Amino acid sequence: MDLPARFSFLYPRYTWWIYSGFIIIVAGIYFGSLSELLLEVDDERTFRDNIAVAQDFTYLFSSDKEVGSGRLTSDFVRFIAYLLVGNQPGSVHLFLVAIHTLTSLLLARLVFRLGLPLHVSLLSGLLFLVNVAQFRAVHWISALDYPLALLWGCLTLLAYLHYRDRPQPLRLALFYLCLLLSLLTHLVTAFVLPFFVYLLWRQKQPLRACLQHFAWPVILSPLVLYGVLSSTSKATTTWWSIERYATEGGVELLLGCARMLLWFLSRMATTAYWLPLPLYQRQEWELYVGAILLVLLLGMLWKRIYPLDAWALWILMALVPFALLTEGTIGALLAGPSRYLYLATGGGAVMLGWSLVWLGEWTNRHWGVKNGYVLAAVLLPLLVSSYVSLKKINALSFYISSRYYTSEGYKDEGIVQMRRALAHAPEVLPLEDAYARFIPQLFATSEDVQSVVEEALSIFPDNAVLLTQSYVLESVHPDSAIRTRGRQKLDEVIKHVSRKELKNYIDLVALSYHNIGVGRYRKNELEGAIQAYHRALEVAPDRLNTLKELANALFVLRRWEEAQALLPPDPDADINDPSSLYLHALRAAFEGRIDEAIALCRQTLDLAPSGEVFHLLSHSYAEKGQLDDALEALHQAVRLAGHQVSYRTYFQLGTLYYRTGQFEQAVAAYRQSIHLDSRDFELHADLGTALMELGHLEEAEQVYRQALVIHPRHPKLHYNLGRLKLKQGDRREATKAFETAVQKGSDDIHAYWALGRLYWQADQHQQALEVFRQLVQLDLQGDSEIYAQIGVLFNERGEVDHAMRSYEKALALDSSNAEVRVNLGWLYYARGKFEAAIAAYRQVLDQQPHSIAQFSLGLAYLHQGQIEAARAAYAQGIEQFGRDEAKKAGAVKDLKTLITRGLRTAEAKEILDTYWHE
Repeated sequence: MDLPARFSFLYPRYTWWIYSGFIIIVAGIYFGSLSELLLEVDDERTFRDNIAVAQDFTYLFSSDKEVGSGRLTSDFVRFIAYLLVGNQPGSVHLFLVAIHTLTSLLLARLVFRLGLPLHVSLLSGLLFLVNVAQFRAVHWISALDYPLALLWGCLTLLAYLHYRDRPQPLRLALFYLCLLLSLLTHLVTAFVLPFFVYLLWRQKQPLRACLQHFAWPVILSPLVLYGVLSSTSKATTTWWSIERYATEGGVELLLGCARMLLWFLSRMATTAYWLPLPLYQRQEWELYVGAILLVLLLGMLWKRIYPLDAWALWILMALVPFALLTEGTIGALLAGPSRYLYLATGGGAVMLGWSLVWLGEWTNRHWGVKNGYVLAAVLLPLLVSSYVSLKKINALSFYISSRYYTSEGYKDEGIVQMRRALAHAPEVLPLEDAYARFIPQLFATSEDVQSVVEEALSIFPDNAVLLTQSYVLESVHPDSAIRTRGRQKLDEVIKHVSRKELKNYIDLVALSYHNIGVGRYRKNELEGAIQAYHRALEVAPDRLNTLKELANALFVLRRWEEAQALLPPDPDADINDPSSLYLHALRAAFEGRIDEAIALCRQTLDLAPSGEVFHLLSHSYAEKGQLDDALEALHQAVRLAGHQVSYRTYFQLGTLYYRTGQFEQAVAAYRQSIHLDSRDFELHADLGTALMELGHLEEAEQVYRQALVIHPRHPKLHYNLGRLKLKQGDRREATKAFETAVQKGSDDIHAYWALGRLYWQADQHQQALEVFRQLVQLDLQGDSEIYAQIGVLFNERGEVDHAMRSYEKALALDSSNAEVRVNLGWLYYARGKFEAAIAAYRQVLDQQPHSIAQFSLGLAYLHQGQIEAARAAYAQGIEQFGRDEAKKAGAVKDLKTLITRGLRTAEAKEILDTYWHE
């Protein structure tokens, strides 16, 4: 097919530059929103591998990597992405888009170099770029292997074509290098060699030299295969499929692979540039569509319809290896087989591009319609449909991300991602499953979940899971009638649950109650939380996590007896029974009898050393301030556990090292804890703090930013980052970090104090005062002196109510602070609360002599009309402190002010004349 002039560009030399710019713009329009995506399965482990490689580059080649894909090229490119943009999910997603864009350009260039017309080549690259069927390979960070595989496959053939144009040893070496890198990215890329041989044969070109050059890769391929498989983790679809072949085998397994191939072929057409069906469900009719497409592809090969037959071969060779992964391994993927279609869609794009051009020429010959009109009439709707579908499909990625965060314990982020999915495009989600997962997690928040339950039931009124969750919600309603009705409905449901489903039902109900308890606890509705926890334990008495949360709520309410009752009954003393002694020790520690707990722990360890006893012993020593003994107890626990040490043990070790000033050891312990389980944001926060103590500010910043990838909304991490930025002298970034911490509801008084001080120092006084007003309205624990200083500031600004509130909070934290109590007493006096002022001054004087408190007490008595008490207070003050000290304390000035205001004039003059003759 010759290239018509109307498809030519103004100047061919600039064609590829113009086309590249156009493709980059299209990629930005279609995929720019992927910067909003966060992490999914394996992404966090990949990020940790990047950090490990940065610390020791040889780790790149280690079989101990957390994501042991065996694909060295992909691991290296991921590390390059880490060096370029860090472990920031949004930036890494855009890096993946860049790889996809480059692959599209290389595919277009390869098609052109293989002999197809320029306009077919350019169309192929564009159609491949915006293909919806392959979206998973672009949306999922851990699926980088697939775009890279096609990228290196295209480079391999381009390198060989470059060599054929001008045979040189270096060019041949470049071909072999590209081929090796492609195989180390994904073994499936080996199909480009037989594809190229077939293409040469169809073009009637000599094959001998090509076959000679390809012989060595074929001979050495078993070694490459062995190397890749030996370094591939057993927890991959590759090994799962191999194991299924080894254990199952048989005709049914092969039929399953055939069904997978038909499903793949169907999805290449049915989801190419549109979304007419749910991706998470495999429809029976899809197999028939796949069968039709298979017949068409095989027919093209049989009839040798050039060039379609070559690219039909490309599609089949790119799909068959993935179909061999077995139906049981990949048949229930949430996004369908999308990522496995990536390489094959390259062939599909070429076939479609060629077909569109052929259609334009056919209509031009038969009907006289210009080619460009036909092309635009078909291409533009495809591009629009693709754009709409790709934007919608973001919702499915949000949903998959939500499931990942929730399963890993990051429930708050899981809720945020699920909410984004439901708001973005609910029509592409498995909506029943989404609501069933979303509602129990919402129970654990401070949000009102009732509206979401009603919304879900309006769509799925007969869904048993959603109905059960609504009954659970009713059963804890404040209205007793609704509460009774909900419990009756739950009891009714359980009667009709099959024995097979009973455990799942019980787990669902218990989890729902537990999460309701957590949510109410967050809202400070402690009584409601306790009721919900009790309901969870009625359904599932063995939920230890619920027991712990219930005990914590009871402790906060100081209901000691109820909390103690949660422990097993205090057993009879049996000095020969380790279990009996341990229960005694636990109860003693629980009740604050620390010395007794320590003695009982040691008795227990003499009989049977165990990790839990060493932990209790360490906790007890730490409560007494014997930190060295606490450290030794934890070391004993580590030695006893061997390789089974929990991340919590290392976390506690790090905390004790930090408290004793051993910051290097603290850093090592925190790192070990993170290596074992990185989900606890406290680990990252404390590691960063320890690094700051050592002066390793850049490394500490890296730790905080890595933690913020996983916990982007946790205020403590933003606060710590702000502290670090202050140490680095970057007040602007520090202010931003503290602002974020406060906006996200920090419960650390220092975050508000730091932000307010920065505002004040920047002459943003109103912003500072607003932060301090917010602080005094909250119920936070912390430094008494901070509240005291805020009280002084409010007092100077004339905001008496806020000043009083600040002083009261300061005294709640440190009742011995005489200066604060005197200041508060003066504000009480100024507001006419004389009884409160007198009480404040007397409380100070009961603890220590204080001149200002003494004379202010006399003034308050005088103002209230207790003249004799006032005279006595002044007399005692003069005797203790003398006339000059009294004057310095403001006694004379205060009496004169009283006289000026016409209050107790005679009595005030009498006291002045008696002691100061004024």
